[in-house]
Amino acid sequence: MYSFVFFLCCFYLLDEESKLPEPTSAHFTNEVYSKNKGYAKLTPLQILRSVTTTRKVPDNHDFLIKHFFDDVSYSTTQFIEKNIDILPYALITLIQKCKNDFLENLFHEILEREQNADRFKCVSVGSMIQSQSINLINKLKTTVSFIYICSFNSTTV
Repeated sequence: MYSFVFFLCCFYLLDEESKLPEPTSAHFTNEVYSKNKGYAKLTPLQILRSVTTTRKVPDNHDFLIKHFFDDVSYSTTQFIEKNIDILPYALITLIQKCKNDFLENLFHEILEREQNADRFKCVSVGSMIQSQSINLINKLKTTVSFIYICSFNSTTV
């Protein structure tokens, strides 16, 4: 569960960094480290640079997350530029008029926020992913999981 909270924290920090007058990927990476000091699966890549010295990315632009299957390094050099990509108002209007239940539920929270906000205020990609992730985890919390164990007894074998 903590990895999901870390995931949402990264998107929140990315949105906050994008709102700064002069956002930098180095500052964003430092914020990720400072806000998640106790997260054991987050490793600064400065420690790992002795192994891989071929990359030309500065040390303060990377972090490594130890996922279940393997370690994945993330370079934050273009995170801010990609987060500035916004959803145009025309696309939000199109989704509002959509009659597909799946799409309505997927974007429900953002559409409500847009109805209450300024018409020309745009939604960042990071905030869109963050709200969809929160909706997904809330839906998963309300579902009941079942575990089925298949076993053979001696008469069926």
